[in-house]
This record gives sequence, structure tokens and C-alpha cells, in this order.
Amino acid sequence: ILIGTLVAILLFFWLFTGRNSIRNSTEIRTAADWMLRTQKENGLFHYQYDLRRQRYDTEDNIVRQAGGAYGLAKAATYLNEEKYFQGTFNAIRGLLDGSETYTRQGTTARFVPVADTSRNNTNALLILAILEAVNKRSAAYREYQVILEELAQHIIFSQKPDGSFYDRY
Repeated sequence: ILIGTLVAILLFFWLFTGRNSIRNSTEIRTAADWMLRTQKENGLFHYQYDLRRQRYDTEDNIVRQAGGAYGLAKAATYLNEEKYFQGTFNAIRGLLDGSETYTRQGTTARFVPVADTSRNNTNALLILAILEAVNKRSAAYREYQVILEELAQHIIFSQKPDGSFYDRY
């Protein structure tokens, strides 16, 4: 399991409980710093650490990578420090670097592929990460506006006739 996902869950808990104490701020900073230390050169995070071999495993999970990006984005907003925003944008770029676009019904959509499919929750978490990271940065929003629309369009294309969504599309 992506250690960053656990950290992201902790970040969500602390951010949404409304407890804005210094203690929580310190814990969030510690978790966010840890995420930055586990961020790879390509912007993604190390997925898991093998304690027996004392090394990071090569296994990965793209949905948890997107969740890690969103968790770091929430921490960046809460702490309001540039290094966390930079780490978030690095994670977003890492996910987008592997993304693909396609056109259907004259509309372009974007997804992050996994094997020969896509996971819609990856797109949803990536959209949330981008929106959180660009929240108070209008120039950054303009840069990501088309990408946001393409990511959302992929989710729309994956909607079933009954209104639910395919998990993989």
C-alpha cells in the first residue's frame, strides 16, 4: 500500500476535523515533508518500502498516486507554503506526463492509463488535486483549465445509461 495514501488519509482527517491547533499543523507539516522526501524525480511517490530488503519496491498504484497528490495539495493549502505547492504540481505533472487523450463525438477527453484501461477514480482525484493546488492562483487555473475539462470529459464518457459509472473505462 502506498505509504503516501496513509499519510494523505491522516492529512484529510486533520484538515476536515476543524481542529486547527499548532499540534495539528506540526503533524500535517511532518506528513507533508515526508511525502516530499518520498517523491521521485518524475513527480510520483514511492509506492511502498520493503523493510526486509531495505529498499523501495517497484510496484505502483496510479489511483493512490493521484490520492497522494490530492493529500499533498490539501496540506499545501493548509500550510500555505510554496514547497508543498511545488511538490503538488510536480505530482500533477508526473500523472499528466503519462496521460493520453482521445476524441469522441468531437470532444477531447484525457485519462491516465493503467494496463489497457483507465481508472475513473484516478481522474477524479487528479481533478481534485489540481483544483486544490490552483485554488488561489488564477494564472495556474488558466494553465490547467483545458486539462481539467478533458479529465472531466473522460469521466462523463464513462457514465452508464443508468447514471452510474464504469470503474474502468
